[in-house]
Amino acid sequence: MANFLTNKWLGLKYMIWKDHQKKVDFGVPAFTEDFDHPSYLISDRNPYSTDMITLKENVEVKDGKLLLHTKYENRDFSNWWGTANKIWSIGYVEYINNAFPFGIWSVKCKLPDDKDAWPAVWLLRERHPVAETKIELGEGTRIGENQIVLPGWKDQRVDLNWYIWFDDTTVGFVSSMDKVQQILTCDKNLPDPAGRRISVSPDHIIPEVDFMEIINKKLQHTIHFGYSNVVYRTTGWNVRRGKPDLNKEYEFSVELTSTGYKFYIDRVLTGVLTREKAIANAPAYLILNNAKHNHITSGPNSVFEISEVKFYPKPL
Repeated sequence: MANFLTNKWLGLKYMIWKDHQKKVDFGVPAFTEDFDHPSYLISDRNPYSTDMITLKENVEVKDGKLLLHTKYENRDFSNWWGTANKIWSIGYVEYINNAFPFGIWSVKCKLPDDKDAWPAVWLLRERHPVAETKIELGEGTRIGENQIVLPGWKDQRVDLNWYIWFDDTTVGFVSSMDKVQQILTCDKNLPDPAGRRISVSPDHIIPEVDFMEIINKKLQHTIHFGYSNVVYRTTGWNVRRGKPDLNKEYEFSVELTSTGYKFYIDRVLTGVLTREKAIANAPAYLILNNAKHNHITSGPNSVFEISEVKFYPKPL
């Protein structure tokens, strides 16, 4: 409730008095992207396992700015939701080689002049086992290089992608299981489990933090969080910040702390989130993308223009 009321107040302040609020000084950046020697990765990320196609050709650097294009694809495209003959490819880059645990990520950009565009600036953090939810399966015997027979495994729940623990050490993830034969298969070779207590625990999917995205033509901060023992169960925490101005350059920022997240637009505090959604010591890396929803069947290509990316370290 405290977060809810705080964000209502911050949203009202931003929309009414944003031009008169004091800007936050982020300090001196430890990382700056100038697009002359890019630190990001461009990849065709699993183009047939999502509802959008990511193409390297949709990413362009021009006049010191990063341009992320959408492109209409007039071809059949099959996925879990069926087959479509109208689809958009997207521009996508990630800073996976530049992950930092605590501090402020900041991105200066100009939003696409396109009512159907779906630009986003977001963070992902490293996978993280939830130690306090460990489920003990007793002792076991290794068979082969990556399987364990567990006579003590009765009705305890185990799921794919859960962590496997030998005492207090994680040794890998569950890649498959056979409850009838009481066999767990790990995604990697296992050490000898003799004399060690074997447990499993969920992999906490640390929040996907969208500190800028356009949804229903509204500027928005969104957080998704969940566990991998379901099909990426998400809960959205959304703070709408009004209709975006397509003629200005914005600076969108998010601060990662050991207790939560703070969101800024043009260095004005616009949202906070605390409680269990924060994971200490989990480095985050930045992702930038421009897209269109798959239900859009017409319209021009769009361009998302990024002029600056910085990270400002902050002490705990």
